[in-house]
Amino acid sequence: IHEQVAIRILDRAQSQAFWTPESKFPTNVGMAMANSYDQKLAANHASVASTNIVGSVTSPNEFDLTLAREAMLRLANTNIPMEELTWVLHPTAYFNGLLSELQLTAADQSGAAQSVMRTGATFQLLGFPVKTSTNIVQTGTPLVCKNLLLHKASMAIAWQRDVEIDRARGVSAGILADILVAQSLYGQNVIRSDHFVVINSKA
Repeated sequence: IHEQVAIRILDRAQSQAFWTPESKFPTNVGMAMANSYDQKLAANHASVASTNIVGSVTSPNEFDLTLAREAMLRLANTNIPMEELTWVLHPTAYFNGLLSELQLTAADQSGAAQSVMRTGATFQLLGFPVKTSTNIVQTGTPLVCKNLLLHKASMAIAWQRDVEIDRARGVSAGILADILVAQSLYGQNVIRSDHFVVINSKA
């Protein structure tokens, strides 16, 4: 896959800015490209093994511990190593679903010093970290979140080691400007379709 990010910096903007606009370009390029391949990795929900899908698409429920336990069981029943797993949930699944589970959020039930609803502290789910991402796909009617439980060996991405950044001088709308372009090659794919689970939950 060829990925390209470009910006235009007008001379007027450079002369008026108290900082150098291009100084933030490499960092912003990294963020933009990371977001792009996160979207592509999340789209791999369609490549999961057919036995590794939990939750209804016709009558979806909020993400809860029942769905979480079922997802873990799908991996355990097929002898997938129960280590180095990560939950990747849509914010809707996390805030509307998981945070309603008192066993995880209430101080007297979770063992935390204070309620998660008070502190906003992150917590593990069944021993593994929980990440949220708006790149998790929402699709269908009714709308369903395609949350993921990923083993580290389920998907892979290969990224060009050094991102190429080129600079050109030109005229944009009659105004002199510098054009910065970053480009890179990368590839991604599902390596083991039975090493991750798709959890359908209410969007």
